[in-house]
Amino acid sequence: MFVLFNANSAGRLVGDCVIRALCVAFNDTWRHIYADLTMMGYFAYDMPNANAIMAEYLMLNGFSYYDIPDTCPSCYTIRDFALDHSDGTYVLCTGTHVVAVVDGNYFDTSDSGREVPIYYFKKRRH
Repeated sequence: MFVLFNANSAGRLVGDCVIRALCVAFNDTWRHIYADLTMMGYFAYDMPNANAIMAEYLMLNGFSYYDIPDTCPSCYTIRDFALDHSDGTYVLCTGTHVVAVVDGNYFDTSDSGREVPIYYFKKRRH
């Protein structure tokens, strides 16, 4: 199920989907996630919302990476993924967008349920 969510306390839509998704995945503030990613990006000479920075951040903080098989490259959507994953915390990547899924709900500033994810990260259970 789609949940309208914008962690940006100024209400801005500024190309910060990576930060917003990680706010959901870690139950943390926009400023804290932004600062963490910015520092990682600074030391890696990369942007805070770069795929490599996001992936490193997630994997350093208890997430594992998975590809989504492209047996039907345009028919398996974010909505389908959320329906199939009713338990757990995930960060889905479409190539141009990032969305968090928690316990079958996907969180975004608009309904991105028709977009097609190509890989995801799953929070490991301890």
